[in-house]
Parts: sequence; C-alpha cells; structure tokens
Amino acid sequence: MSNGGDGPADAEEMSVRFETIDLAYNFPQPDAEGRAAELAGRMPRGSRRFWGIPYELASEGATPNVLRLSEGTEQTVRVGAAATHLCFLHYWEGKLSEGDDAGGQPLGEYEVRYADGESESVPIRCRFEVGWDSHQWGQALYAAVGHEEMTTLDFMSQEARRSPGWGGIQCDTGGSGMSAPWVFALINPRPEREIASVLLRCDDEEAPVSYTHLT
Repeated sequence: MSNGGDGPADAEEMSVRFETIDLAYNFPQPDAEGRAAELAGRMPRGSRRFWGIPYELASEGATPNVLRLSEGTEQTVRVGAAATHLCFLHYWEGKLSEGDDAGGQPLGEYEVRYADGESESVPIRCRFEVGWDSHQWGQALYAAVGHEEMTTLDFMSQEARRSPGWGGIQCDTGGSGMSAPWVFALINPRPEREIASVLLRCDDEEAPVSYTHLT
C-alpha cells in the first residue's frame, strides 16, 4: 500500500475497520424439529472472529439464532454506511446433487441497494458463495471459505494424533475449513457510495440461511 509519498502510510490508512449489522433472527422456534432446526442449533454463537472478521452472533441462550430464508422469500437488512466488502456468514440446508461435483446451482441472490437508488445483485450459488453442511476432500468452495481456520499442531501432541486425516498429520495442521457456516466476502463494486440496505432473496426449495455482517 502506498500513500503517494516517500514516507510510511498513515496509520488510519493502514487500519481495517469493521461494523457488524444486526439481523432479525427468526429460526428455530422453540417447537421446531427436524434437520433444519438441528443444523441451526449447531451454528456458532456469541462474539466471534472468523478469518479476522468479527461477528456478533446470537447469545448461547437465544432462540431463535439464525435468519432463515425459505423458497420465494426475501429479507431486507438495513446498512446505512459505505464499505469495501460485505462479509456474509451463511450456510445452505441442501447438498450437491449426486455426481454434480462442480456445483453452480443458483440458490438465491444478495442485492446491494445504494442510497442513490442504484443497486448491484450477486448470485448465491452452491459450492461458490455458499456450501453445505459437510464437504468431502476435494470439494472446497470457489468463492468462500469455511469458518474454521487452519491451525498448527505439535506432531507429538494428542491433538495431532487425533487429526482425522492423513493430510493433517503430514503437515501438522488442524481445522479443515470445510464445514458450515461459510464466510463469503462480497466485493462492493461501488465502495465510495453509501449502502442503504442489502436484500437477501432465496430461490431454492432448500433454504439458504444467513448471518449478515459488514466490513
């Protein structure tokens, strides 16, 4: 990074600022049952950082704890700020069709609406911007990462000996980065303009579920 001069860049210029955006959580309800409720119950809670990005998630005792979008529904999230990226922590309740390792199935879209009335839409696709509950080796996402970061291990430790795969044992690393929820950083094509809101829209019968945050 350069500030156009010979000296070091200004501290403010080098800093990274984050602002979390509140969501209207609507799922699961106390009487909800089935796989969807079970998956929602496994989502992280509290003040967390994933890949350096802060998230203020629902507290341990909160019910509901996710914003769930079903087929044909949409939700507007107010922003009211300019940003270089919109960082989504989200997951999908479905999974790839058998034999369809490439993904690309459209599940919905996130529409960035600016204060000047213009907008930009980004498609949300399986194995690109969002993944499913658990991936196998070789099924990493193209445009997002799992919330779990890689960590180094002491190869003599019990943690390393419990490493689930031969790859982790060979490189002394843990944390597969291959499990929901997924971090998707949407690059704002107009970072100088104020974002009024983001419209989350679901077009898939197996609902994508989103936590939404802004950097």
